[in-house]
Amino acid sequence: MRVAFVLNNLSGGGAERVAVNVANTMAGLGHDVSLVLNHRRGPYLSDVSANVRILSLGKRMLSALPSLARLLRRERFDAVLTVLDQPSIGCLLLKPFIGRTRVIVVECNNPLASGGAVTGMAWKTIRRLRPYLYPHADHIITKSEGIRAALVKHFNGKPVKITAIPNPVDTSRIDALAGEAVEHRWFAADRQIPVVVAMGRLSVQKGFDRLLESFALVIETTPARLVILGEGHERAALEELVRRKGLEKCVDLPGFVKNPYSYVAKADCFVLSSRWEGWPNALVEALACGTVAVSTDCESGPREILKGGEYGVLVPQNDREGLASGLLEALQSNRDAARLRRRVLEFSPETIAEKYIAAVEESMRRYD
Repeated sequence: MRVAFVLNNLSGGGAERVAVNVANTMAGLGHDVSLVLNHRRGPYLSDVSANVRILSLGKRMLSALPSLARLLRRERFDAVLTVLDQPSIGCLLLKPFIGRTRVIVVECNNPLASGGAVTGMAWKTIRRLRPYLYPHADHIITKSEGIRAALVKHFNGKPVKITAIPNPVDTSRIDALAGEAVEHRWFAADRQIPVVVAMGRLSVQKGFDRLLESFALVIETTPARLVILGEGHERAALEELVRRKGLEKCVDLPGFVKNPYSYVAKADCFVLSSRWEGWPNALVEALACGTVAVSTDCESGPREILKGGEYGVLVPQNDREGLASGLLEALQSNRDAARLRRRVLEFSPETIAEKYIAAVEESMRRYD
């Protein structure tokens, strides 16, 4: 099987990291895999396997469309897997001109909740064609059943094949990183005060403002500390909220850390407070670390990952008291790390790559 993943570049986003992971694993399983990039740049370039070709167009997606069409006609891939909005919309526009190559859209987020990631007036205009273009995809891969169901409803019964395939989790890598030491005063092995960890971009989506409101209620009941790992444009607003709530002595925002898994593995509890998600990798990674997790029941992913609350505490959206109660419940629960780690075995890179391969093979059979 000859396949190509089409992306803008290999910048530090979760979608790019997943594409590299799946491409490497598929190549390791004996398939001919390429990465087609608008620009050959980004921190994940060094992670690409020697068995995966990198083809660079050297142009932005809109101006690169003629070059991309020529490349796809020349290479005659069995399928291209498009990652993020611009590559997906671009390849769907080119579909009549690339022969029998299947176009499989990998929808990483919930575009109906988040509004998508397209920028620029031209792309914003083209994005309005999404409901008309996406049904022409040979297959759509979403990250969760929640997104799949939303897209089925959005397309109003149009005949498009949509499959939910979660992101892979490299548990061996997480295990190795989780064992590293944490250089933070609150994580002493003999600490008396429990530590809650959250991680993600400091953005409205991640709901850290709501988390701080709830954490203020938690410490009215029991001593606790909260560490929020990540950086983003909401930092100033969050720091002001910490001051306003008088949380300076029990909340820390250390910014981006290279190895968050060591923090999560040594925390007493992990919390995901998001307003929406596509497939929250951080929640799966917390389970891989064997850490008790609390999550808002947002769209989409947490309910599937935690199996309705079987593997963690699910709390209602927009419920400050509910999130506080969930955190207190998690801090008082018995930690069964082995059971939590077993939950993520179905997300192994090999298992997820096989599901991608099955989706490609199914799309090829359907039109042969």
